[in-house]
Amino acid sequence: MKALAPPRVLLVAITGLLIAAVMVWALGGTPTAISVAGLVLQSFGLCVVAWGLYQTRCLFDHPTLLEALRNWRDGIAAACRPSQPREAIPRGAATATGIATASAAGVRPGKTLEERVTALESNIDEIREDIKRREEEVTAVRGEVKQERQEREREIKRVSAQLEETAVGGLHLEALGLVWILAGAVATSLPDEIAAGIAWLSAG
Repeated sequence: MKALAPPRVLLVAITGLLIAAVMVWALGGTPTAISVAGLVLQSFGLCVVAWGLYQTRCLFDHPTLLEALRNWRDGIAAACRPSQPREAIPRGAATATGIATASAAGVRPGKTLEERVTALESNIDEIREDIKRREEEVTAVRGEVKQERQEREREIKRVSAQLEETAVGGLHLEALGLVWILAGAVATSLPDEIAAGIAWLSAG
């Protein structure tokens, strides 16, 4: 929803009031004409407010009122539908999956000095490989965390922009609708007085 600038909001509000004034003039400036123009202004104001609500729901990917009613109807229909009997799951023998575990060769007693040194060297190599593998895993995790942080920052900026656009645009639309609704309420509440004022201005 693209927010309307204040000058444009003022121009649209004045245009709506001028349309109502032209309608009153075309219908002879009678109390009935004033009441009809007031109803038209109130309808314009309500339409503007409804449009603002619709744009806000679309901006945040919320379903429209019609879609919400349709989902509500489908939910009631699914709740009233008789449940299907569950099929029995045959019990079978579960297949176990083997988990590969690496174990370092231990230095057993009774071995010669050369065999013990060879076993220790083998253990050191395995420890080095394990450390290297762990470092690679940590590096990969750091990369994923960095990427996720960047995505979250972009999402936060997008949501902040949406909130700002919604707040500013919503206030402008509400102000525009409020002007038309108030003008329409005055016209429908005091049609005789307004008609008398118009007649007095015309006579003067």
